[in-house]
Amino acid sequence: MKVLRNAISGSRNRYTEDGYDLDLTYIDKRVLAMGYPATGMEKTYRNDVVEVASLLNKMHCNKYMIFNLSERHYDNSKFMNRVDECGFPDHHPPPLQVLLDIINRMTEWYIQDEENVVVVHCMAGKGRTGVVVTCFLIAIGYFEKEYGLSIYHQSDQALMDYVQTVNGIFWKRRGQGVRFPSQARYIYYFIKVLAELNVPPAHFHYQLPPLPPASRLFLRQITMTGVPNFDQGGCTPFVHVLAAPSEHTETNLWYNSAWDSNVFTSYPSDPAIRVVFKCECFIQGDVLIRIFHANSKQIFGRKKSQMCHVTLHTDFLRHAMLYQNQPSILVRKSDIDDADENRRFPDSFVLELHFDNDVSERPPIEKTMSVRKGQSVKRGWLIKQHLNSDFMLVKGGFVQNWKRRWFVVKEGRLTYYKSEEKLQPLGTVALEGASIEVCHTNEKLPRNGYFFKVDPSLNAQKKRIYFFGADSLSEMEDWIRVLKEHSISLAPLLLYRSMSSETTSHSSVHKMSQSFLNGIMSAPQLPRQQTSHRSSLPTLPMINGRRYEDVVDDDLRASVPSNCYDYVYSTEQLLTAKELQRHLKQTNEFSGFCALPKPDAMQYLIVFISESYPTLLDALEDDADNLIEMIAERRQF
Repeated sequence: MKVLRNAISGSRNRYTEDGYDLDLTYIDKRVLAMGYPATGMEKTYRNDVVEVASLLNKMHCNKYMIFNLSERHYDNSKFMNRVDECGFPDHHPPPLQVLLDIINRMTEWYIQDEENVVVVHCMAGKGRTGVVVTCFLIAIGYFEKEYGLSIYHQSDQALMDYVQTVNGIFWKRRGQGVRFPSQARYIYYFIKVLAELNVPPAHFHYQLPPLPPASRLFLRQITMTGVPNFDQGGCTPFVHVLAAPSEHTETNLWYNSAWDSNVFTSYPSDPAIRVVFKCECFIQGDVLIRIFHANSKQIFGRKKSQMCHVTLHTDFLRHAMLYQNQPSILVRKSDIDDADENRRFPDSFVLELHFDNDVSERPPIEKTMSVRKGQSVKRGWLIKQHLNSDFMLVKGGFVQNWKRRWFVVKEGRLTYYKSEEKLQPLGTVALEGASIEVCHTNEKLPRNGYFFKVDPSLNAQKKRIYFFGADSLSEMEDWIRVLKEHSISLAPLLLYRSMSSETTSHSSVHKMSQSFLNGIMSAPQLPRQQTSHRSSLPTLPMINGRRYEDVVDDDLRASVPSNCYDYVYSTEQLLTAKELQRHLKQTNEFSGFCALPKPDAMQYLIVFISESYPTLLDALEDDADNLIEMIAERRQF
């Protein structure tokens, strides 16, 4: 067991004093970073929760608070309920306001007593933990006091160098740390927020004021230059644009390229090919762009897999565009998660984000998105009347029920999906020449909701009347208005994707990408006085004498049960796992591997993956049980 734990933690510095051997590091005498405290089979290769609790209760009794950045929960009674749940997805940064809220919670505990310590962990205690611990140390002035490093009155280039330096310090202390570009970018964002205050956080009693409402930008399109090589000499790309998620904040999918067309196009790997995604959506705050690949064949039961992703914030995008005086941003390969240092992506791989020309002011909030004069796009949830397939008659009427569906109206068609993430639509309603009106009160409809109907033209292939329900009167009126626009005349089809032989030179991409970073001249303007702000995290455990009561919101806790942790495999990892499985079968070792007990299979994979398949190290560390089951063909996902 000890050998297994040491092999998994790799180069991370372990705590090996007082008879303990734990994946835990004192970054400072009052700041600890560690791996996930596990139970059951998982504790054979992770920290044993009992041993971690023993150490903390012995060394820092009544003086520690744990900040769990993973999205998995555990029995925190072993830690006397001193666990603050503030998770966000692996390999991603937290949304900027969530990051500020976490730092405020940490500093609030830290300054209450000079003996109080903060303990931070995610799964491995490196990437997410590195972001939060580094930002916390910046906030309390640690790097300035210990290393003479200041963030005030510095150029943008100096601040980027600062990020590299403090990341290096964490790496040296912990042994591993931040690797993903977006995580490093959010440390930079955090520094810019602090620098804009012009005074140290101590001036605010280490409680940073909340961010103002973020800039709202209209994203016209994303142009992907360079096609990576993932499947049969190329890939079949599609895009999601969504609000960056965290455990306790809602997220919305703003754009799914499947809404434009349910036919996906495959492209050969070529650094010169340009693929255009017509997003036409508003984005605000923390934005996650995910580039997927539609697999030609299922890989371990998956029809799609994530090739790369990038997280950005609209305030910094807006400032960069104002600085560059152009309504577009280029994000180069080295700034994109899972593309950076990945040979499957051409060196010139770049994402160009195109926005509305006017980014000088924060645009007003609108419910619909204008595509061009006289036409709008609308996306959202409606309930739709669903007729049973056998059309059973009951008391002179059809048996009916209503299903909640995701709808997209665009280019003269109303398309609906089971959910906003789905690639294939359930159906389409042609709007040209259709009649759209509010339902009459004498029609048989559910009691709750606001209902309207669409009666297609006589030329429609399927002649039936469609009934829909909205949650509010204003929503229904807005849907009717947009649908009527599309019923008058069918708009010319928008180009979903376009190919071009134009090649963007590597030098120009590098230069413009640098301007993307250097152009972020100012952070969101924070109020100088503390204002009322509802934290993005659940209520902290409150002190009651010398004990803490766990008052984490039960609804929030139930929303992410501990056994529903979902590790997101990249396309590269899935292909590598398939290659590993193929090797086991070709060498006649597959049946023997499948027969191994879990700990032995784990030890086998550690050696094998470390030597031959290092791409799978993160998956092995964060999702070992599922990885073993997947390779052994006992489970598909």
